[in-house]
Amino acid sequence: MSNSDNNDQVTEALRETPPGISPLREALAALEHDQWREWSETVALSEQLSPTRAARWRERWIGYECLSEEDKDLDRAYADRVIALLARLGLLPEIEEGAER
Repeated sequence: MSNSDNNDQVTEALRETPPGISPLREALAALEHDQWREWSETVALSEQLSPTRAARWRERWIGYECLSEEDKDLDRAYADRVIALLARLGLLPEIEEGAER
């Protein structure tokens, strides 16, 4: 996937941000999905995966915007970790526990 494809997916994720989810969180989640997708495609080419795992991964080799909300939540969990780290480093305003990210 090219950088322009990644940028297009992040832009699409921002455009379709569900209510209650911040654009930063959604953009980071889309980037996380792109990272996982590239990594998993590389692993799948170089290693023998179980048929179950290979099928599960192939189902998710789609754009972030096409994922189910359940799958997006997995990527959002990593986005939350990045946001928390940025806040701890003073690069974002403090985020209250349970506040919208």
